Amino acid sequence: MEEQNNINFDPKKGWERFSGRVEREQQLQQRRSRWIKYAAALFIPVLLVSGLLLTRHYQQAPENEALVFISSGIGEQKEVQLPDGSRVWLNAASEISYNFKNKKERAVNLLKGEAYFEVSHDQKKPFMVKVNALYIKVYGTGFNINSYDPTVKTTLIHGSIGAGCSGQHLMLKPGQEASFDAQTKAFKVKNVTINDFAAWRNGLLNFENASLREIGTILERQYGYTLSFSSSQIAEMRFTATAKIKDGLPQLLGFLNKVSGLQFKIINKTVLVSP
Repeated sequence: MEEQNNINFDPKKGWERFSGRVEREQQLQQRRSRWIKYAAALFIPVLLVSGLLLTRHYQQAPENEALVFISSGIGEQKEVQLPDGSRVWLNAASEISYNFKNKKERAVNLLKGEAYFEVSHDQKKPFMVKVNALYIKVYGTGFNINSYDPTVKTTLIHGSIGAGCSGQHLMLKPGQEASFDAQTKAFKVKNVTINDFAAWRNGLLNFENASLREIGTILERQYGYTLSFSSSQIAEMRFTATAKIKDGLPQLLGFLNKVSGLQFKIINKTVLVSP
């Protein structure tokens, strides 16, 4: 016959113990909640230094800071609204700074990378974009600037802009691209297909007779992987294609493999390209 343990249970005392634990737990949760709210209040100003939260902050109080920096990371495209209502799209690994405290002009510096601008017209306060020694005066327009390479390329989508450096000055028409050599300070102007230069804003990678080396540079900015070629001949093979950035690197490499027969092997953050 099994031996049974005798347990004396007092319902009243049991309920008091249980309700006491609940009350202590509720007090603890309230203290945690107050601590989280306090921590959030401390950290929110730090978070305001990146992305659209920053632009909202400066829309409300545009005179708080003289110089503002905004950047995008690898594989990131960022849209920013400036205090005057103008909009800027940053391509991957790009950075701008701007200062709108000056009463005579609205000044933006493209520090690195690529940016597309849609500028609000203000005849009394011109919009200026500076890239190293190159300056661009904007008259209310949409245009793209690519400064990834030493040669800065400015493409006018619509409206009117003027570009200048060291006493030189030229006006661009929609559908024209001005290439500026930072070493020689020389300009070259040519007609281009407008859609090719705004594709990245719509999440597309557009390659027009681009070498595999050039494609590799773009993929490194978008996905953080470096292409390593087994020969210079492979690096100079050329492709024309359009791909969606969100489809990812493996799908794009699969396409290149299909059309070229090349082999792509990913090791850590390097893509080995061979016959």
